[in-house]
Amino acid sequence: MSPKARSDPFDTKKALVEHQSLHTFVSTNAQHIQFIVHCHLVSFNQASRKAIYEGLKKKVPMIECMTGREFCDLIEINYDNIVEIRKRDQLENLHTFVTDLLRIPDLKAMITRLNVPRGTEND
Repeated sequence: MSPKARSDPFDTKKALVEHQSLHTFVSTNAQHIQFIVHCHLVSFNQASRKAIYEGLKKKVPMIECMTGREFCDLIEINYDNIVEIRKRDQLENLHTFVTDLLRIPDLKAMITRLNVPRGTEND
């Protein structure tokens, strides 16, 4: 399985490559695994398989699409706890992302210029 924790819109090209990689892994290794193996693309940002299927432009069979809740049920972990953890992590991740962006001198200068009220640029 390939859990997807990305925001909309779907990265269809990347998902299709991951889908193919999953199938390659299964066809190469299934005979060495004691269990029956199925491939699924998991999205935590969609509430239904249909939404995932349509978001992937119907390029991945709907039977291989799985919601985050279905995935959590399958492996017996609490979906709601995962969602809460992700929400808490979002702010920290955003802070880290912005801090890293502001370390780029040209980008920092551009953002600084954008924050100057119009008409005061030459003051």
